[in-house]
Amino acid sequence: MKRKIVYFNQLLAVILCLGLMLMPIPVFASNSLDSEIDLTNYSDTNADGPGYTWDAKAKKLTLTDLTIHGTQGGGSAVKLPNGKITVDLVGDNVFDKCGSVFSQPNTYGVVLTDSITLTGAGSLTIKDAICMSPGNLNTLIVDGTRLYGSGKQGFVINSSFIAKNGAEVELKLTNEVSDPFNPIYAGASIEVYDSRIIVYPGKAGGGGLFVTGISSNSSDPIMKFINSDITTYGNSVGYSGYIKGKQMTQNNGKLYIENSIIHTDMPIYASQAELVGNVQFITPKNIEILRVGTDNLILNLANNADLQGYILKNSKDMIYATNYTLETDLQVSDGRNLNIMPNVELTLASGVKVTKNGSAKIINDGIIHVICNEIDAIKVDQGNEPNIVHKFVNYVSDNNVSCTENGTETAVCERGDNATDVREVQALRHRIVKVEKKPATCTEVGHEEYWKCEICDDLFSDEYGEIHIDQPTVIPALGHQCDTGAWKLDENNHWQECNICAEKLSIAPHTYKWVVDKEATITEKGLKHEECEICGYKKAPIEINKKNQENSDIPKTGDNNKFNQWIILSGTAFVGLLIGIYNYKKKVN
Repeated sequence: MKRKIVYFNQLLAVILCLGLMLMPIPVFASNSLDSEIDLTNYSDTNADGPGYTWDAKAKKLTLTDLTIHGTQGGGSAVKLPNGKITVDLVGDNVFDKCGSVFSQPNTYGVVLTDSITLTGAGSLTIKDAICMSPGNLNTLIVDGTRLYGSGKQGFVINSSFIAKNGAEVELKLTNEVSDPFNPIYAGASIEVYDSRIIVYPGKAGGGGLFVTGISSNSSDPIMKFINSDITTYGNSVGYSGYIKGKQMTQNNGKLYIENSIIHTDMPIYASQAELVGNVQFITPKNIEILRVGTDNLILNLANNADLQGYILKNSKDMIYATNYTLETDLQVSDGRNLNIMPNVELTLASGVKVTKNGSAKIINDGIIHVICNEIDAIKVDQGNEPNIVHKFVNYVSDNNVSCTENGTETAVCERGDNATDVREVQALRHRIVKVEKKPATCTEVGHEEYWKCEICDDLFSDEYGEIHIDQPTVIPALGHQCDTGAWKLDENNHWQECNICAEKLSIAPHTYKWVVDKEATITEKGLKHEECEICGYKKAPIEINKKNQENSDIPKTGDNNKFNQWIILSGTAFVGLLIGIYNYKKKVN
């Protein structure tokens, strides 16, 4: 019975564990509020709540992973007291469907000195706001933090919008209202330092970044981008509105860009402009990138500046200020001048033309490059004539380059005008390989190690090719060496052999003499052999016949069987003698 109870308890424990595993895991949400935070009555008093802490003395509001849900019916997500306020962002904070974001009880149009500074390692995301800020927000500073926003209208700021210290700001208008304002609409200035700004318009033709000029505490509205990245999608950038009750003229708005990248497909408008350092405009081809209303244009560009388009100055002069390639046709309107500045190169791509209307002029103080068979693509009215550009591709060597001397190669223009281009070819430089030492032999000289160029066959005594030589150091032939009187032989010849290379030397046939090995007697045959007088080679011995017993002391001189021949020869000689004597006597008588 006890064992059954134990088994039951174990089974129950397993079921409970499985049940816990299958239960949904609770998600611990961030702090959340369904109403605004109103701190207007806490100028001197601290306050806190879910996800926020207010330090009245420091004028600092800390938001920590806070989500505020609004109704878009009006009001701000956070109402702040007057003064310079710091909002420290911790974690990810979200204001969802609020009438606006921050507000202070200031009166619109009154001189204001208050500001709100967003800072911290966190972020603030504004979702579907009616207006990201109302007009009574004086100055908004985004200091090294992240601000993302979407709404029917953007930030309407009475004085200045400032982003600095690596801030990241991305704002987007979401509706098609007739007056969408702009993602950032500031009265006095928009200033961006070492930060990144991206803005989207609410509809086609909507604005992007605008300084309105309506701030009562600024007479010199300015837009300033330094070491920053600015992107405006489908919206213009510049100045509009009024200053001090008067309509703003082109003499008021100032633009300053230094070492920054501007992504835009519409021009920036300003009355005065100064571009400094490595400024880049990343734009569609052949568009107006900047319009300056007066002659106050200062260009102090660095080598890596890249203005992808032209500047329109005084509504008259179209200026290309950095090297540029036209890839689509360009038309210069009546009354305007296309001006290529000194040291600037304008290149017309193949098939591209620049045309003029009415009194338009093309003034070339720089260089215009035109394809050689398209010289009518542009006509210069003043300044330098276009530079004809040939197409040289296939260069052929003129066979005059060496390891140490430069040469040339020539190409013919591929566009068919027979123009040629000769360009220098750098010397090949020696290609040095090592030649190993060759020992001398008995009959052939050798040489020490040396180095040789595979290209020109020049010789060097060093591996770096610095010391030329006419020939390598010679190792004399050794000469044959052999032991005098030591002969090698076979049955036909004798010779001497080199102790070094074993070559046969002084080879010659044997010179024989007879050598008696054993004298013959009357009772025994003798032996004799032929022996080389030089090397001592011996042929096989042959026998000597026994001596005759009867006349053993007279050596045999021939064969007795030839006695009759001697008789005949003697008789013939005697007859001849008699005939001679007879003829002599007859002649005497």
